[in-house]
Amino acid sequence: MHVMHNQYKTTTVYERDYLNWYNRKFNNPGRRFDPALLVRLARAQWSDRPELAAAFANCTREWPRNGLYTYFQSPVDREKKWDFGGSLFLEHPVLGTLVVDVMKDNSIGGMEYLDRVMGHPTSAAGLQEAMLRLWMKVDAERNVN
Repeated sequence: MHVMHNQYKTTTVYERDYLNWYNRKFNNPGRRFDPALLVRLARAQWSDRPELAAAFANCTREWPRNGLYTYFQSPVDREKKWDFGGSLFLEHPVLGTLVVDVMKDNSIGGMEYLDRVMGHPTSAAGLQEAMLRLWMKVDAERNVN
């Protein structure tokens, strides 16, 4: 068994890994985040959903999962409060298309950087239009059957 030495005591790799996991989950304050631009973008692009612009204003801490996704809820809060309602597209002038996860209580759970995921620029408006066409087709097929 590999043993590490630090200033406090000798720990095994398992104990160190467990402590790191525990701290990430329970002692993780996240990073400061300024939601001002996202609030303005949400107001402009989701004018029919002003409550979501207000929800973005509450996103003052972030917990990046990786280079493709950022959470706006702490690890503990996600476990308790993650009640997914749906996703919306938001066009950002620098980051490109964002897929914003909205909870059923209209809070913002996080966002995915879609252009990074796809590896090329996308269009929030084009994606929204494609989704609407898809849902219309699904509804039409349901009505036929």
